[in-house]
Amino acid sequence: MRRLPLLCLAALVAVFFPACIKVEQDIWIHDDGSGRMLMKMGVSKAMLEMAASMGDGEENPLDVKEIEEEMKNDPNVKSYTIREEEDDTHEYIIIDAQVKDVTKLEDPGAALGEEMGGGGGGGDEPDMAITKTPDGNYKLSMPLADAADPEAAAGAAMFAQMLEGSGITVRVHADPVSHNGEVVDGAVVWEYSMTDILTGKAKNIEGVFKPGAPAGWLFWAVFGGVIAAAAAAFVVVRSQAPKPTFG
Repeated sequence: MRRLPLLCLAALVAVFFPACIKVEQDIWIHDDGSGRMLMKMGVSKAMLEMAASMGDGEENPLDVKEIEEEMKNDPNVKSYTIREEEDDTHEYIIIDAQVKDVTKLEDPGAALGEEMGGGGGGGDEPDMAITKTPDGNYKLSMPLADAADPEAAAGAAMFAQMLEGSGITVRVHADPVSHNGEVVDGAVVWEYSMTDILTGKAKNIEGVFKPGAPAGWLFWAVFGGVIAAAAAAFVVVRSQAPKPTFG
């Protein structure tokens, strides 16, 4: 009779294991439609430890070799780097890639491979899409509101510690035409915990952006260049000025 609770717990681990993922994705859109993707993906150490102790066969979905193989075989990737990090709660893989076409970027969950299963605990994986609009801008969308999972949400309290810190953060470093996120340090940001996603509290990510560097970034780049040029000119003029004589 003691095996029944264990089997129920194992089933819940299988449901929640994919949900204990922390994803941060930064996107830059270049003028020619190419771009840069910086993705930081983490998996909860608490869930890894529980899965290992129960011997249910779950493995860390952040398989460096598998992800690197995907990057090598992706014709849209021009160059990339992959590194590993960890903190007190999560193990991370960080991918920094230059891509030929931002409209062919995969969503954060896809980069985790099939081990992610149903994304938010068994539901459909929220697909991120970037499309080019007729006026030359770029539209970003991710239907997080449709990723709610009643089965996983019902047990969210039980796995609160494992889910803590897990969720999705998306930042777009471009001038927005419209969006439903928040502007933080010049980037448009959406941030939702996995609990919010599972319980349907997260809203869909939507935004339209102009390609190229944000105007604020361009201003400071030009301003910095002017200051540097002025400083260099001052040094040259001062070096050529006649030195004062005494006596």
